[in-house]
Amino acid sequence: MTMATASATHALNHISKSMMNELLLVVSVLGSNVSSPETGESSFIPVADCLNWLQDLQRALRTDNDDVRTLSNQLSSWKVLPEKLLPIAMSKRDDSDTVLTVCKLCVILTKPMTVVGKRAGMLNIDTKSGKVEQGTIEEQMALRENALVQARALASYKRDFLEPGVLSVFVGMLEGPLRKGSEKDDQTIELVLHLLRNLLNPAILAPTAKTITDAARTHHDLLKAFETELVLDILLFIGSNIGSKRMSHWNLLMMEILNFMIKDMDPVRCANAREGDNAAKKKKTSGLLSLVREKEKTKLAPHSTASRHSRFGGTLRTKDSAPPPTSVKNERHRRKNKQTAAFTATAQPVNVNGDVACKVLHDFAKAFLERCYGPVMKSLKDEFRRDSGRLEASDKPAFFKIVTWFSAFQRARTGTVGKCVFTLDLFSFNLVTSAVDQYIQEKKANPLSDAVKLYREMTAHLFLLASSKEETENLISQGLMQKVFYDNEPRDKVLKLVHNWRAGVFSKAYLDDIVGLVHNTLKVLDYCKRLYEPEVDAWESDMKKVKMTVTDRHKEAAARYSLTWYVGKIVSAGAIKVYTHLLRVYKDNGLDANHHLVSFFTRLCKYKLDAAIVDLEEDELTAPKQDPDRVTLEPLLFNAELMVIYDRILSDPLSTNKEYAPLTKLVTTLVRHFSVAADRNSLIYVEGLFGVGNRFRKYCEMVTNVYLDENALTGKSRSEEEDEDDEAMFREQEAKKKRAADSSDDEDEWSDEEEVVEEKSGEKSDEDDLGEIGSDSDSDNEAEVDEEKAKAKAAKMEARAARKAEKARAEKAKKKRMTWSTSEDQILKSASFVHTSTKAVIRAVMTSLNGKNKKQIKERIKKLGLAVMGGTETQSSQEMEIDTQEPSQLETQEPSQNSSSADTSSDKWNDARKYVPKSKRVMSEEEEGVTAGRLKKKAKAPVEDDEDDDDLNFGGEVDADGGFTLSQESAPPAASGTKNLFLDDDDE
Repeated sequence: MTMATASATHALNHISKSMMNELLLVVSVLGSNVSSPETGESSFIPVADCLNWLQDLQRALRTDNDDVRTLSNQLSSWKVLPEKLLPIAMSKRDDSDTVLTVCKLCVILTKPMTVVGKRAGMLNIDTKSGKVEQGTIEEQMALRENALVQARALASYKRDFLEPGVLSVFVGMLEGPLRKGSEKDDQTIELVLHLLRNLLNPAILAPTAKTITDAARTHHDLLKAFETELVLDILLFIGSNIGSKRMSHWNLLMMEILNFMIKDMDPVRCANAREGDNAAKKKKTSGLLSLVREKEKTKLAPHSTASRHSRFGGTLRTKDSAPPPTSVKNERHRRKNKQTAAFTATAQPVNVNGDVACKVLHDFAKAFLERCYGPVMKSLKDEFRRDSGRLEASDKPAFFKIVTWFSAFQRARTGTVGKCVFTLDLFSFNLVTSAVDQYIQEKKANPLSDAVKLYREMTAHLFLLASSKEETENLISQGLMQKVFYDNEPRDKVLKLVHNWRAGVFSKAYLDDIVGLVHNTLKVLDYCKRLYEPEVDAWESDMKKVKMTVTDRHKEAAARYSLTWYVGKIVSAGAIKVYTHLLRVYKDNGLDANHHLVSFFTRLCKYKLDAAIVDLEEDELTAPKQDPDRVTLEPLLFNAELMVIYDRILSDPLSTNKEYAPLTKLVTTLVRHFSVAADRNSLIYVEGLFGVGNRFRKYCEMVTNVYLDENALTGKSRSEEEDEDDEAMFREQEAKKKRAADSSDDEDEWSDEEEVVEEKSGEKSDEDDLGEIGSDSDSDNEAEVDEEKAKAKAAKMEARAARKAEKARAEKAKKKRMTWSTSEDQILKSASFVHTSTKAVIRAVMTSLNGKNKKQIKERIKKLGLAVMGGTETQSSQEMEIDTQEPSQLETQEPSQNSSSADTSSDKWNDARKYVPKSKRVMSEEEEGVTAGRLKKKAKAPVEDDEDDDDLNFGGEVDADGGFTLSQESAPPAASGTKNLFLDDDDE
């Protein structure tokens, strides 16, 4: 037990006799209720020197212990606040000193509980193990009971301030101070703001269904009272002038008030609160009778409330309506339960669902965004920028909650950024990302959840900026995207948050925020890439001539950003666990959460491991084949845990509902794809039982390709590989021999002759060469033969390494073939003006366009419309003859001597002959001098399969929220344009 707890225990329920007598004296002489003989109504009459007695009570309360508050609890049991203090303030509202003293007493009685008191109220007392002494157990039980008494007292104080006219007394205190501006006036304003903060502060230590419901209703009633008593107008006035020197030191207090006002209030519901009113108003005012009824209600409105002493003073009563018949006995029975009666009186005119409170917050938030959001947020950011000493540990999470709530409110109400741009700058991103790092390191789950929720809203607003029609907002988005994502040291924390998630540590709301953050981030990255990608060619052609501006560099960075790399960084075994846990509770998820889950799984199924860019244009995703270009991350979704969830979803009758349609289609397609994959690879049943681990890419390749090696996938046999090794070893050995001959003067002449002969023949293998070396008549040393064999083996190893490097370069060239530069397009245009057929153009540019195959060149010609641009549309007879003849016929054909243009015929002959395989044509003398070992093996172009696949596919369309909605049947890929998985048609 700490020293603070020990002192609190000592002061618990311990009030000296002298102090108790003083309290009784002060409370008894403050005043009394007197009934009027004429009307019969009772009113409170304070004593003449009431101010002196109030000051004595104030001095007594200052000696109270803040942790246990024994005196405050005693005054709460005597009902001093509702029966003495508030009636005095009501009766002496013109006496500023008396009202100010009452306000000070109210602030002391309603101040929030300390950390020690809250911990005492949540103690888990061990009474069964026998390891704790009985005295310690009794002390802990007494501390917990004391904390619960404090919480009940604070809750009752809130309801006491809901009486009509009570708050107006303290608001009236601010009329003069706000106009004058002296130091004493500023203290009065700050005192009233502290009272409002204390009333809004929740005090729930034992959260049960009843306590939470009661606290929510009281909070809704308090917001309604704030509107009727002009408290919200005072807050708007102070907020709009918070940037002034006089009011700047109230910024943190204003932040606490706003934080408690919006606590547990849904911003989307508040944003849509007035839509129902407008529709109902239109419906009511449709006829003349409705207008008459509204006018009658307006006339009766001033007479609809009773006196402030009535327990049902807030109930609407009309002259013509008779009160329900109630007996005096029942009325007295209700009044016996003071707490219930007071609660019923204040809660009766308010909707239990909080519709009235939502409308109040809607009007306040709308006005606050227009008048106060910029000054307040700028003042608060200055405090965090200076790392002010006034800041506490709870201030940063409170700031995050406020910004998150108003950002969500603005986005739901208008769909634009608006004034929220004040908290969408680089400093705000730095503040959030640094807080994420700090909370992860300190393992603080609740503050981390607040930071991630704001991070999600900021990425959503970043997309609104990027897709806005305002040029200024587009420039802001480009600068932020550059610093957050495209910079050398990006500030993005999505990858860290996804990989840091742990089951059983974070809440369900945090899981929804993580998935929503990933969705919003991919959405804005994908949108910016597609928006600026068409301008890349223009930058490449003009980069050397015109210096690029900062805006152009930002656009270029967005266009060249590798979204495939980013998605590959997100995907891991931990990321699959995150979405697995979210899918398990699909019934409890909202429509947004399930939509984000479907979009991410669909992206995994379209993610090609070996492709330079994820082909989002292709609406078809065929079943796995023995082709590395078709290897996706879909096998990651075929584990046993997910398959059990799939079965539960498909067996659930609720899955047929419209809201679960996208999820059901996704699960159905995945199960069917699993069935197709299992028919080809039976071991997939075993693979699903074990974890994938970190090598998920290799796992997907092996599962899809049925564990075949790379040579089998590329169509190479083992004999071909051995021939390549032998050829490389032969070349290396001959090169070593030549270097040795150049450096040694006494080298035998037979080695040079042997090299020339073998270079011309090109048909000797490594074994033949080693046999000749070993059988030479001039060298019968066996040690020399062994040395040559060792060298040959080393050369073979080096050749393998060289071949691997060559394969890597080939893969890089393959990725490069996917794009076309401006210079390559110019070569096609030039060739189209010379040749009159597509085939002739292809033959002419094949050498210049190294790395492009015939099909790619043909498709590019069609896209550019260059098939018949130059010359006439009909080919010459000789050119058509060359086009139609087979290579075997071309190898023996001689150039025509009767042609009108011998040079042109010769060029066409050479072009045609150039594509005849060397093994099938007559070799010239120069070509015969080249050995077979020096012939370079041509890289075969990947086999293109033009046939439509009849397998299962992921067809679909983009829905209204920027995500992907699956369809039951696949649709053919679009002929032109791109279809974004995460964007709406309007966004594109």
